[in-house]
Amino acid sequence: MSATITTAIILAAGRGTRLRNTWPDLPKGFVEIDGEPLIERSLRLLSQAGITRMVIVAGYKAEAYEALAARRTGVEVILNTEYAATESMASLARALDIVDDDFLLLESDLFYEPRALRTLLDSAEPDSLLASAPTGATDEVWIDAPEAKLRRLSKRRNEIDDPAGEFVGILRISRALGRRMHADYRAFVETKGHGRMAYETEALVGAAVEHPVHVEVVPDLLWGEVDYESHYHRLVDEVVPELARRSAAPRFERRVLLNPGPATTSDTVKQALVMPDVCPREEEFCQRVADVRRRLAAVAGDPAEVTAIPVVGSGTTALEATLVSFVPDEGEVIFVENGDYGTRLIEMAKTYGIAHSVVAPGWGVPVDPDELARVMSERAGRATHLFFVHHETSSGLLNPLDGLARLGHEHGLCVMVDAMSSYGVLDVPVGGAGDASTADVIVASANKCIQGMAGLAFAIARRSVVEDARGVTPRSFVLNLVAEYDHLERTGQSRFTLPPQVLSALQQALIEFEEEGLAGRRARYDRSMQTLVAGLRELDFELLLEDDVQSGILVAIREPAAAWYDFDSLHDAMYAEGFTIYPGKAGAEPTFRLSVLGAISSTDIEGFLAALRRYLDRVR
Repeated sequence: MSATITTAIILAAGRGTRLRNTWPDLPKGFVEIDGEPLIERSLRLLSQAGITRMVIVAGYKAEAYEALAARRTGVEVILNTEYAATESMASLARALDIVDDDFLLLESDLFYEPRALRTLLDSAEPDSLLASAPTGATDEVWIDAPEAKLRRLSKRRNEIDDPAGEFVGILRISRALGRRMHADYRAFVETKGHGRMAYETEALVGAAVEHPVHVEVVPDLLWGEVDYESHYHRLVDEVVPELARRSAAPRFERRVLLNPGPATTSDTVKQALVMPDVCPREEEFCQRVADVRRRLAAVAGDPAEVTAIPVVGSGTTALEATLVSFVPDEGEVIFVENGDYGTRLIEMAKTYGIAHSVVAPGWGVPVDPDELARVMSERAGRATHLFFVHHETSSGLLNPLDGLARLGHEHGLCVMVDAMSSYGVLDVPVGGAGDASTADVIVASANKCIQGMAGLAFAIARRSVVEDARGVTPRSFVLNLVAEYDHLERTGQSRFTLPPQVLSALQQALIEFEEEGLAGRRARYDRSMQTLVAGLRELDFELLLEDDVQSGILVAIREPAAAWYDFDSLHDAMYAEGFTIYPGKAGAEPTFRLSVLGAISSTDIEGFLAALRRYLDRVR
């Protein structure tokens, strides 16, 4: 986990020669945007983000910055008196003479929204720079970053084949990287005899060879610099109004849900619930349904080969629909039962009289592939399907999708997977014909790791599976996925009413998933889980499962055998501080559960652990 940062360095020495006709005597940092000088806005946002030491490197009109520092706590000014004959690395070197910690680095002429700072402060990478989608502001710096690692920065767009984004001018720099940049600058001055070295295109890029710099891309970030008068007008005419519009959108009390769904959602997903009323039979709504189905399918496979079929209701509703729609009259399902949700699948089969066999290694116990293969061999000629839970949230156990799928296909079975709490953060592929290590059908819900709202679930199936199920005698009128698929494909409409607002929120959640990417979302969940597990162990809690079978999404914690422990009291104390925790399932032993799924970060987990420590200090 990266170190907590409390220091920022602001480069403010330059003259701003391209602005001298507009503001002849004003340092760039004192240009006002929306009634506030840029430098004062940065200091305010840095302070709100937890930065307690702010070092400004001044040159031109340094007395203006010194006057500012005199009236603000935590601000200090150092001088680069040779600013006119040097470049930006000379200013940074002055600051590195007195700063020997991890720090944020930014320039004085930036206007940016607060999440720019939060993105870097929350980053798990010790060295990171911020990027956005192209702003069209002119004078852009483009980022060459294979696999999200900085390789080059250039103002020439044609020099970079596939830019990762536009350089924002806000960075997170570790002590090690800062020392390397400082040493490289001293060697440069000794060799060249002058200090004309740019901190970003030269010093940073050079040091990144040995100290990789991660590129954090926030595509819709609102920001701008003031190098030209046109930049100023862009900020005033475009960026500030858009920021005001976003800020005026409804804000919601933040609650961190550590239960395994429904999950904490982003404000933008919540806001997507507020939409004009629309009849679900209208063309505009049908287009939204088609877009959501395509995006859902693309998370798991090729939309040309796999299809997403939405189901109104809970995830359990979609699981039942899958079971009754795709298993033929004479079919038989082999279930893996090593948790409560595997048991639930078996109860469904019993309700409908569907023939089945069970491999039951025990609650929270990984399945033995040899035992599963033995049962498959015994049921050869009768068994048609394998159905198992990928992430068994009753315990946090992760069943190996690829290994079990391959085994099922080797025995000629159609592989169906409850991916309720893994779709959207783990790889849950639905493959085409011949993809032995992928599922044939997965089932998930909008309100789990895809981070939408409760009320919609879905099955994602190979289209050939749907075709093969046409001979199945309908066991349910409402939960007939083949009939639903046919109606959607023919008319664009569901047979029954889909909830427009919930679908709108799911569409926004899918857009945000695509912006973050599966790897990015998994990395965020991993950071949160690493923080959580380390904190729990430091507080002497014991996890139920070994690390090698944990999902990385949820952990079950053995209930302490101590007089102070009472789950309801612990729950109520955490709830009062904005954190929801979850009781255990009736498994092998008493537990409670904590999940990191949803729109939360390691910073939220740190807040929870701090609240938990305060509670333990009171009751232990």
